[in-house]
Amino acid sequence: MPAAFAPDLTRPPGAVVAHAGIAGLALDLYNQLLPHLQEGMEGEEGGGALGLVLAARCCLNRHWRPRAIGVQTFGSPSVLAHRDGGGGDKVLQVLGLLSSAVRSFVLEHDPVPKAFITADPTYLML
Repeated sequence: MPAAFAPDLTRPPGAVVAHAGIAGLALDLYNQLLPHLQEGMEGEEGGGALGLVLAARCCLNRHWRPRAIGVQTFGSPSVLAHRDGGGGDKVLQVLGLLSSAVRSFVLEHDPVPKAFITADPTYLML
């Protein structure tokens, strides 16, 4: 179920929605992991989704320079979307990230990346 992602930090407020479970986990772990996070992250499946949400929060909280962020995911489900639709580019724009900041690698028949999209096909997610 999509939920507002960092509505107090995004402009316009609440412009980005996230998978509620992954966003909640990222929020719970954020302060513990912050000293260990790098401006480049990689992850597979759930780890990639979590890494993407953590990177977005680091960017919004200004712990990372937006132009230096790079995230690579491998077979990860989509977890961020713009509340008005429009795909991942609109999310990156709200976050202040370059379009090259996120690279997602997906195999054609891998069921994991499609898991959240099929639950709510109205969101084009990142």
